[in-house]
Amino acid sequence: MGSNLTFVSGSTRIDLNDRIVFFLQSGYYPTIDVKAKTVTESVKVQLRGSISANIQHLNQWFELARSDDPAQEKVYLEYKVADSETAWRSRVYDGAVTLGKSVSTEYKRGRVNVEIAFERDPFWEGPETALPIGNLNSSSPARVYNANDGTGTEPNKRINSAYVTANLILGDLPTPVKLTIDNLYTSNLGHLWIGMNKTRPNWNSGWMLEAESAIGITPVTTTDASGGAFAQGQLTYGTSSPILRWPVTDALVSAMRGQRLRMLLRAYFTGSYSSFKYKLRIVSGVTLIWESDWVRESEAYSRSWLDLFEFRMPPWLEGKDNLSGLILELWATPIKAGTWTWAFDDVMLFAEDGFVNLDTSVVPGGKLIIDGDTGWSEDTTGKKSGLKKMIGSLMLTPKAFHLFYFAMHRTIMDSAPTDFLLGISGSYRPRRWLI
Repeated sequence: MGSNLTFVSGSTRIDLNDRIVFFLQSGYYPTIDVKAKTVTESVKVQLRGSISANIQHLNQWFELARSDDPAQEKVYLEYKVADSETAWRSRVYDGAVTLGKSVSTEYKRGRVNVEIAFERDPFWEGPETALPIGNLNSSSPARVYNANDGTGTEPNKRINSAYVTANLILGDLPTPVKLTIDNLYTSNLGHLWIGMNKTRPNWNSGWMLEAESAIGITPVTTTDASGGAFAQGQLTYGTSSPILRWPVTDALVSAMRGQRLRMLLRAYFTGSYSSFKYKLRIVSGVTLIWESDWVRESEAYSRSWLDLFEFRMPPWLEGKDNLSGLILELWATPIKAGTWTWAFDDVMLFAEDGFVNLDTSVVPGGKLIIDGDTGWSEDTTGKKSGLKKMIGSLMLTPKAFHLFYFAMHRTIMDSAPTDFLLGISGSYRPRRWLI
């Protein structure tokens, strides 16, 4: 079988069948092992010309492949079955060149047969492909806000999500997404949360709860809050109470089907700082189904996102449908003597099929890059800076519907304005077991 087989590192290439120095002797037949972390293969090649120099060159590349230094270029094996086909690549981690028993005779003739062994990923990656992501703002990049109340009209509709329609992600295997996030706001981006739903395609709404829509709440109207209002009340030290209670309908619980969620709560600054502990309870009627431990606020209490709870909805019957509705209860208790005011604007329930939270500082007009489980920021000139913190990763699944959710802070950690605006675009490399 004729084939094109090339080692690639950055812009440099070693063609193992260039018919000048390298002559592939017996073709290449990729190994498939769906349970292996890596596969080891070999090819027989005839070397001509400067034999020793060519062997040294290959060994230098294998030394580069063994390096864990992120500043070094990675080494890939690039393969296509014919000139007219697309080249796919697999990362190489190790390798060696072995000489045959007839090396002395062959060397004198200027033609030496060698075996080149290499250890590579068990899968192949295709060319970098644009991520077909969009939302109701019908723009490119997709415009997402720091609220999901739906006010405004496109391209400035206040939504905090973007999606990839089913059947658009190519390949056979999950693959990392590379997101490019443009800061379209007038202040620095300091903190970002990204959730992803790719396993519950029927759950495409209802991940935002307005605090003022909770049971028995009298809304406090204001123009800068999500939905135009927030909820508030008071608690005295030594007491605890369910301050917000939201009904979760049969249909919504059935669509979630046991999805793992991250709950973010946006506190609303009412003029003074206070401190509370919180816990989350899930009840059915008057029966307690699940509750968290008490949790201290993760940020200074003011108009900011509080990242407090991780749980399943519902806590049981994962994957089942036709489920009964439940009630979410947010309990609070002050941790300082006195009577204290609490106030909340809205709540996000982010699916955790993929989840990232990170600390950074991205200037207006700059961008943030998330590439698998790594990332960096760039200023308006393209100069890169590292992230202060990044936890988590995002993987795409071929053929699946993907819904991404976003919540963000300014670098001032008590400021999470609803009109904070990002532009979302991206790319990925399709992955396959075989070409």
